[in-house]
Formats: sequence, structure tokens, C-alpha cells
Amino acid sequence: MDPMRWLRKHNKKILTFLVVFIAVMFTLPSIMGRNRSGRQRSMVIGHYDVNGKTEELTNLESYRAGRELEILDHFGLGVVLAVLAQSQSSLTPGAPAIMDLGISPQTPEMLDRLLSSRRGITEEERDYILNSLQASGQEDEDLAAELDSYVAMSKSEAGRYYALLIQEAIQEGFAATPEQLELVFNYHHQMLANEQFPMLSVEEVCRRDEITETGLQRMIGNYLMVLRYAEAMTGGPAVSERQLRLAIRDDKESETIAGTYVTFSAGMFLEDMKEPTETDIAAHFQQYKENVPGRTQKENAFGFGYKLPDRAKLEYIRVNVQQIHTYYKEQFEAKTRVLREGAVRK
Repeated sequence: MDPMRWLRKHNKKILTFLVVFIAVMFTLPSIMGRNRSGRQRSMVIGHYDVNGKTEELTNLESYRAGRELEILDHFGLGVVLAVLAQSQSSLTPGAPAIMDLGISPQTPEMLDRLLSSRRGITEEERDYILNSLQASGQEDEDLAAELDSYVAMSKSEAGRYYALLIQEAIQEGFAATPEQLELVFNYHHQMLANEQFPMLSVEEVCRRDEITETGLQRMIGNYLMVLRYAEAMTGGPAVSERQLRLAIRDDKESETIAGTYVTFSAGMFLEDMKEPTETDIAAHFQQYKENVPGRTQKENAFGFGYKLPDRAKLEYIRVNVQQIHTYYKEQFEAKTRVLREGAVRK
């Protein structure tokens, strides 16, 4: 068949097909784009392991870490740490009790501010806001949806950064000790018994959040571990006022100054010095015999001293054990022989 004749015969069908095909090619990317944008994208954050390899932090890890922070809020760990910062330590007199955890009083507040800046609101705060609006007749569905998004952010953003801190602390070898966990639980129990703060007991927290007591201990241990890691990374040595004054004094004394000086040789004065007599030497020894050598003071500017430290004299006796064994063996055999001869005579 002639191609031109075939094209003239089916030209309408061909044009229709081309129009439909072009329309589909133009509309398909926009449809796929809407589908992709409609899906919930997850932010991928990587951290380095001990071997220097990058590991991705999954959404599940971030959610679990955010869930841990929420459970620790139910436990009242922040309140316990605040009370420890104000209480006196029984192990180190004059120091805050929180120092027994290996952290300074400022570290928990610093970590809480870091994580709070990544949080939205808790479920309790959302329910309180919605109930208040409902009671006043000002319900708003858009506001409720927005509050839900803040609650989701509370469990993801803060959890994401908290999960990274946990990974870093583990890689650096930090961990909470059983004694530190016991200290936290003891203070929590005391505060609960005194009814100073509206707190939940360990059993109530475990029942409410459907976890075991061992799981709660692990979560508190993770938080204490992160606190110790933050203390090591951001803390510095404690410097007293006296140390600061001494440092300033040393800095001033180490400053370079310009001046002139004249040297005198000691040999210039040897001819005028006389050899000390026995009496002079004895008097000198009597004057400084109770002084420790090299220890200078106002009455002894040159550090003369002849007092010796306490000493002990040891003496050793060397004995040949074989000779002693042979001697007593012969004595025993001789006495045994005499006894036997006496028994025979009788």
C-alpha cells in the first residue's frame, strides 16, 4: 500500500493520538509531583560511628527518643534534678547533691533549654488549650490541627537531637552508674513521700506509659549519660577567687621590663672572709639543727637545715633451713632411741 495514501486515510486517528499523547506527557509530571509532595518526607540525618562511617538516624529512632523525653517528663526528672541542684551533698560537704551525679548545677538547665528549643507542645498542653477554648465556645478545627502538628514536632525535632546526643555519648564511652541511678530514685521517692510536688510514682509512670521499671531505669540512665557528656564537652575546671588572683599576679610578674644591672663576682670578697672555727661550726649547727634542709623562712633566708627524716634500721639473719632440719632430726632420733632403750630395760 502506498504510505501517502495510508496517511491520508488515517490522518484523523493519527492527529487524535498525537494530541492525547502530548497532553498526557504535559500533565503526568504535575500529577507525579503532587503525589510526591503529598507524601510525608522524612528528614535524614547522619552521624558518624566509631569507625568513621556515616549511619542514618531513622524516624523510628527519633520517635523513640522523643517518647523517652515525654516519659521522663511524666516521671518528673527535671524537677528531681532541680531539687538536687539546691540540696546539699552527703558525700561532699558544702557541695550541691547534683555534683554526686558528676555534673554541675547549670548543665541540666542548659540541656533542657537545648531540647526545649526543638520541642513543640505536649499532649497535655494541647488538651488544656482545646478544653479551654471549648469551654469558652471558641472551638477552631484549624487551630486543633495546628496544635496536633506542634505535638508531632515535639516528638520528632527534640527526639532527633536527643537521639544524636545519645549516640555521641555512647561513642565517647559515657554511662550512668548504678549509684547515680539509685540517688535519683531515692530523691524521687522522698519528694513523692513529702508531697512537695505533684509527681507520679514509678508504678504509675510504668502503668501509664506501658513500660517496665527496667525500661524506665534505662531511660533515666540515658539522660544522665547525656548530661555527663554535655558536662565534659561544655564544662571547664572550677576556678576559685584566690586562683584567679594568683593567676593575675603571675601574669603581671611575667611581663617584660627594661632595666640595667651590675654583676659582682663572689671571688672579690674571698680575701676578707675568714675560715670558720670549730666553735663557729658547732654554733651554726646548733642554730639550724631542727630545720629541714632547703626550707626557707624569715629567720632562715638561705634554707640552712640539718634535720634528717625519720629512719628505720633493719637487720637480717640468714639461716640454712637444711642444717636446722638435719639438726632437729638427729635430736629427735636420739631422744627416741633413749626412750626405747629405757622402755626395754623396764
